[in-house]
Amino acid sequence: MGKLALAAKITHVPSMYLSELPGKNHGCRQSAIDGHKEISKRCRELGVDTIIVFDTHWLVNSAYHINCADHFAGVYTSNELPHFIRDMTYDYDGNPELGQLIADEAVKLGVRAKAHNIPSLKLEYGTLVPMRYMNADKHFKVVSISAFCTVHD
Repeated sequence: MGKLALAAKITHVPSMYLSELPGKNHGCRQSAIDGHKEISKRCRELGVDTIIVFDTHWLVNSAYHINCADHFAGVYTSNELPHFIRDMTYDYDGNPELGQLIADEAVKLGVRAKAHNIPSLKLEYGTLVPMRYMNADKHFKVVSISAFCTVHD
C-alpha cells in the first residue's frame, strides 16, 4: 500500500484559525500556517496521497481508534475553545483501506486497535486545523488516529 514518506510533529493550536480572522489576533500564527504549507509542499514533492494524523484531541478510554471513513465533511465548532474555532467548514476524502491496514497490522503486533468507517464519526480539531493549511485543495486523503488514555486501563 505504499510507504511512510514524511513524519512531522506539528502544532495544531486553535489560534491558527483565529489568526485568519479580522481583529487583534489577525496574523498572530502566520509562521505556523506557513510551516504547515511547507509540509504540504514537501508531501506533494514526495508523492504522498494520504496524511495520517495522530490526533491528541480525539481522546478515547480504550485501545487506539482509527477514523478512516470514505469522506469527512461538516461544520466544526470546538467544544474546548468555541470562541477560537467556530463554524469551521471542512471537506476531505478519507482512506478506509489504509486505515484498516493500519489497524490489522497493529493487532498482529498485539496492539489493541480498531478501524472505523463510520460517516457520523467526525474529526477533531487536532486533525482539522493542520488539514486546513496542508490540505486546503483536498489533494490528500485523511486518516485520523486517536490518542489512547492509558490511565483508564
